[in-house]
Amino acid sequence: MLSVGVGFDQSQIDKALTALAGIPGGAETALRRALNKAVAKARTQTVRAICTQYNIRPSDVRRTLSVVHASKKSLTALILQRGSPLELMKFAVTPKKPPSQKGKRPEARTQTVAGVKFGTRHVLPHAFVARMKNGHVGIYSRRQERRAIRQRYTTSVPQMMASITVMPEIMEEAQRVMAAEFDRQIELLLSQRR
Repeated sequence: MLSVGVGFDQSQIDKALTALAGIPGGAETALRRALNKAVAKARTQTVRAICTQYNIRPSDVRRTLSVVHASKKSLTALILQRGSPLELMKFAVTPKKPPSQKGKRPEARTQTVAGVKFGTRHVLPHAFVARMKNGHVGIYSRRQERRAIRQRYTTSVPQMMASITVMPEIMEEAQRVMAAEFDRQIELLLSQRR
């Protein structure tokens, strides 16, 4: 599991307390709304960054990311990434469906090609696409010692997240969004008071 958080520094908290001193709970409301907006933006940017480097659908990434929003009791917001290694079939794979290989010689059979990152596609020796009895389609290979087959997996979303080089830029953008939203929330609460 990997977590990413955004937060305020003391000067911003003091600014909110001073500006919204006459509004009960105003500072906490402004801080909470700004944090939640920033963490939502960071989640969107994280999904976009992963999908620009890896051959994976955004929905498969989004499914593993959860957001812990700031509340009245806790003025912290986090993005939590949980996940186990993903099936290799979720990436750019050829063929997508099990081909008919019956009666073909081993050298004439369709080769399985996969690419986890953009620009990298490799032939997987001794791998094949198969449909199991329950209807699940995946990439499998046979273990030589037991003659049993096993499904092939690759990296997980937290590992992808840790390898992304734009993470500091994502956090910088989240801090910028948070500061802009914070100022907007202060203005909004003050205008409601007038």
